[in-house]
Amino acid sequence: MKRTSNCRSERRSAFTLIELLVVIAIIALLIGILLPALSKAKNSAKDLLCSANSRGMATALTTYTADHKDWFPVLPAGINAATPRPSRETIIDNQSGFGGVAGMFSLLQIGDAEWSGSGPPSGDNGYFGSPFPGLPNGGIGYYPNGDNEPIMASYLDGLETLTCPRDKSDGWFGFPVQQPSNVRWTNKLADKFPQAPTNPQDVISYNISYLYFAGFRAAEPGILFPPALWGDETDNYDVSTNAFWGGYQWWADRPGNESQAVLDEVGFNPETGYADVDNHGDRGGYYAFADGHAEFVSKNPQRTFFANPQASYMNQEGRDLARRESKSINLVLPGRDRFMQTID
Repeated sequence: MKRTSNCRSERRSAFTLIELLVVIAIIALLIGILLPALSKAKNSAKDLLCSANSRGMATALTTYTADHKDWFPVLPAGINAATPRPSRETIIDNQSGFGGVAGMFSLLQIGDAEWSGSGPPSGDNGYFGSPFPGLPNGGIGYYPNGDNEPIMASYLDGLETLTCPRDKSDGWFGFPVQQPSNVRWTNKLADKFPQAPTNPQDVISYNISYLYFAGFRAAEPGILFPPALWGDETDNYDVSTNAFWGGYQWWADRPGNESQAVLDEVGFNPETGYADVDNHGDRGGYYAFADGHAEFVSKNPQRTFFANPQASYMNQEGRDLARRESKSINLVLPGRDRFMQTID
């Protein structure tokens, strides 16, 4: 009898099918509650890292000015045999010719292309040197002025900081880019998934998550506030007036170089200047400034940093808005943006 009683007791201690289903349902419910919170925490951690990247770059850029008469980095552009000392305008207009931001950190931008170790690579490579007469090694790995050390090589500890952990994709527009003013989203050659570079050969436009405003000095009396230097790029081709999705005409609330259909496709937000496909979605981007600080900017960067209230194309509402923004480099010196260029 005791043996029979023990067997019945053992059978009663097991889970029934209903009990098991209830446990599974509770676990599934807890997972459903916890997953969004975990995802949010993960994204917050990535945001903090991206912010730290911007602060680190602010330090690196500020350190650079101490060695270069208060100038922030400017690439040796527009140089050739006929013009060994190009004008300021020529230098600024050609800042994007070294693979964009990558040219500040690498002179052998191979990325996912193939390279045998000599001669040009095969594939989607970036700047590989200047084939000018008289340069060593046929110009491979050299700036046109003969320097073979990237201008920011000794000012940044780790190249991994060039990639934002929230960067999901980057449009590849080729190198060199033909007629940058006409480059559009629909003309991109490939979609790339950014990989944090571990060496200079990995440094290439599609592995970099940021853009740079070239052409500033550490102290400029005509600029009321420290100008922005470095910030989150967009998935588009961010060069000169093409920056931030084709230079959306914020004063008229209409597309610039990109069509409305493209802007709708990527989820562009005219208030922030960013789209759903960008590093932090359409919320905005982190920026480093000339005084060394970094902050998150949630207003359209074209409007915030470069609005010119005296421009003939601006309506009165745009002029008033530009003056209220108060961070534009054109408020005191209209046209100051003529001597700077956005590169990504």
